[in-house]
Amino acid sequence: MERLRRENYLKRFSILFILASVSFTILILCFALYEIVKYRDIIYKEKAQHEYSQKKDTINKYYKNYKQLLKSIKTNPLFTNYIINPSQENLKNSISLFESFISFDKHITQLRYIDIKGQEQIRIDRPNISSDYKIIENLNLQNKEHRDYFEKSINLPKNEVYTSKIDLNIENKKIEIPYKPVIRFAVPIFEETKRVGVLIINIFAEELLDTIKESKDFDVTVYDQDKEVLVSNNNLQNEWTRYLKKKRVINTNSIIFEDLLIKSSDYESLFISLSSKNWLNRFLTFFDYKIFLLFALIILIAFLSAYYLARIPKNLFDKITSQQKLLIQQSKTSAMGEMIAILAHQWRQPLNQISVLIQEIEFKKQLNLLSDEEFNTISSKIKNSLSYLSHTINDFRDFLKPSKNKKPFNILDTIKDTIKLIESNFINNKIEYEIITESKNPSKEYHLFSFENEFKHVIINILNNSIDALKMQNEEKNKKVIINLSSNKNSISIEISDNGGGIEDSIKDKIFEPYKSTKEAQQGTGLGLYMSKLIIENSFQGKISAKNLDNKAVFTITLYKDLI
Repeated sequence: MERLRRENYLKRFSILFILASVSFTILILCFALYEIVKYRDIIYKEKAQHEYSQKKDTINKYYKNYKQLLKSIKTNPLFTNYIINPSQENLKNSISLFESFISFDKHITQLRYIDIKGQEQIRIDRPNISSDYKIIENLNLQNKEHRDYFEKSINLPKNEVYTSKIDLNIENKKIEIPYKPVIRFAVPIFEETKRVGVLIINIFAEELLDTIKESKDFDVTVYDQDKEVLVSNNNLQNEWTRYLKKKRVINTNSIIFEDLLIKSSDYESLFISLSSKNWLNRFLTFFDYKIFLLFALIILIAFLSAYYLARIPKNLFDKITSQQKLLIQQSKTSAMGEMIAILAHQWRQPLNQISVLIQEIEFKKQLNLLSDEEFNTISSKIKNSLSYLSHTINDFRDFLKPSKNKKPFNILDTIKDTIKLIESNFINNKIEYEIITESKNPSKEYHLFSFENEFKHVIINILNNSIDALKMQNEEKNKKVIINLSSNKNSISIEISDNGGGIEDSIKDKIFEPYKSTKEAQQGTGLGLYMSKLIIENSFQGKISAKNLDNKAVFTITLYKDLI
C-alpha cells in the first residue's frame, strides 16, 4: 500500500490542477499567438519593405546629389576657364569656387582636381565634420597616379561619374581613428575631346549610414556582396568586418526582408537586411492588456478551483487516517500482549528460582542449619535473579516506549538487543539464529539517525513471524533464522530468512495488507507486517518486500542513507 499523506495529496492535487489549467491556457494562447504572428509577419514584411524603399530612396538621392554637385563644378565657367588656361588668376578663381562648395556642405571632407598625370593641382581638406576646411599649399600636393580611384576614374567616358565603395578613411597607410566612413565621387575632365584630369570629391558618409541603419522596429544590417558587414544598429553585430578583421554574424533565420541597396563603380554591391528585434519585445507588442488580463483571470480561476476541488477528498483522507490510527493502536495492543507473554515466560524461571531459594532459607533456619556463609550464597543468588528481572523489565519498558525523536543508533547493535527480548522464544522452540554481516566496519557502515524503537518493532514482527512459521513445522529438522546485513554507499540492506517452508502462495502478494495473517486464524491479527511496512516507508523512507527462495521465506528491508 502506498503511503498516503493528506497534506502532500492536497498540495500535489492543487499544483497539478493549476499546472493543467495554466498549460491549457498557454496552449490556447500559443495557438492564438501562432495566428497573430502569421498576421503580424505579413504586416512586418510590408513595413520592412516600406522602410527599405525609404532607405533606398535616401541613399539614391544622396548619391545623385553629389554626382550633380560634381557636374555643377565641372561645368562652372570659373573651373572651365582654368582647364582651358591654367593661369594663376584662373587657379585662384577655381580655388574660390571649390571653397564655396566645401564651406556650404560640411559633409565634404576633400575636394580635388588631379591632372592627367595624377598630380594634384587643387586640394581643399576638412579633417572632420565639425572643423574648418584647409587649402593645401602647392608643396604638399601629392601625386595619385597609382591610386585605385584615379586609375578607374581617369578612363571613364565623358560625363560618367565614378562612385567608390564605402570604406574607412586611411591616413599614412593606417585606418584613421575615430573611424571615418568615406565615399568618393569622381568625374573625368575633358578639354573639348582631350582628357586632361579628374575632379574628385570625398564625402563623410557617417550620417548617411546612421540614417540607413536607424529603425525602431527592425535590426538593420548593411553588408556587401561578400556578406562583410559595414554597419548595423544591432549591438551584437560587429561593424566594418572586412577592414577591422572582425567576425561577421548575420543570422539569416531572423531576416524578414533583404534586398540590394545600391551598386558602386568599384563592383561593390551593398545589401540591406531587416530583422525582427528582440523576440520579447515582439511578443509584448503582439499582446495587449486584455490578453494578459484574460491569462491572469484563468490562473485565478485555476487556483480557486484547485482549492475547492482539493477539499472533496478531505473526508476520504480523514477516514483513512482514522483507520490507520485504529490499526496502529490494534497492532500496538497485539504487540504488547505478545511482549507481556514473552516477559511472563522469561520471568517464570527466575521467579521459581527465587521461590526455591526462599524455601531453602526457611527450611534450614528452622533446623538451625543455616550458616552465615550459606546465607550469603543464597542471598547472592536471589539478588542475581532480581537483577535479571529488573534488567528484563527495563528492556521491555524501553522497547514499548514511543519514539518521539530521532537519535543515532547502530542497526547491528539494535538487532542484537531486539533478539535478547525474544531470545527465550528461540530457545524454547529449539530455533537457531545467525547474524551475518558483510562489513569490515559495522560501527560506521550500519549507523543511522532515526527512530530506534520503531525499527525494533519491525524486526520483532518479522522474527515472530519466522518463529511462528518454524513452530508449525512438524518434522524434526534444523530450524534456523538468518539475518544478513549488507551496506553500500547509498543504502543498508537487512535480509531476514527462515527455513519454515516459505509464504503460502494465496497470501504472498497480499502479505503486507492489513488483516492478512501468516499465522493460524486464532493466533494472528494480520497487522504486524502491515505496521512494519508503514513504519519502514513512512518513518524511514525505505522499502520492505517479501519473497520465497529455495523453500524459504525471505524478508528484505532497504534503508536509504540520504533519505533518513
